[in-house]
Amino acid sequence: MGRKHDEDYDYLEDAFNDEKNEAAMLEAQRANNRGCLIALIAGVFGLIVISIIAFGAISAVMLA
Repeated sequence: MGRKHDEDYDYLEDAFNDEKNEAAMLEAQRANNRGCLIALIAGVFGLIVISIIAFGAISAVMLA
């Protein structure tokens, strides 16, 4: 978790503010979910490309 560089953040009072803490947790969770979704899409795309290359090579061997 990164450091807060917010000028308006009060380190003494905001640490016990449940609303701000909950908002920060939800924001961090959304960012994590977004990263997982991007990784999943990239993985599926990679598998599709590898499958196309493999089946292309197999069909070239079968036709030869």
